[in-house]
Amino acid sequence: MLAATALILSRSFEKLIAIQSILAVVLYVTGFISLFVLRRREPDLSRPFPVWGYPWTSLVALIGSLVYLALNIGFDFRNVLLALAFVALSYPAFLLAMHFRAREP
Repeated sequence: MLAATALILSRSFEKLIAIQSILAVVLYVTGFISLFVLRRREPDLSRPFPVWGYPWTSLVALIGSLVYLALNIGFDFRNVLLALAFVALSYPAFLLAMHFRAREP
């Protein structure tokens, strides 16, 4: 949040959008991979939300997302590094939040 606020205040809206799109696609990729892993590890688990066209639709979306990320690495490497830096900086904040959450009664 602080990084996004700094980018907004510096009027780097294009950079903010580029970084956000990279982070969003990374989340999509982790979701698609998680779907495949869960289906393999827990084949008998209840599926309250079925995936239409599984596995083909998820596989096409995963491949498209990976191509998008590869193109970003090739053509917009600076924003990819900034996105990774924001993720790395957010991890200590996550650990701190978990520490305080564990201390609550």
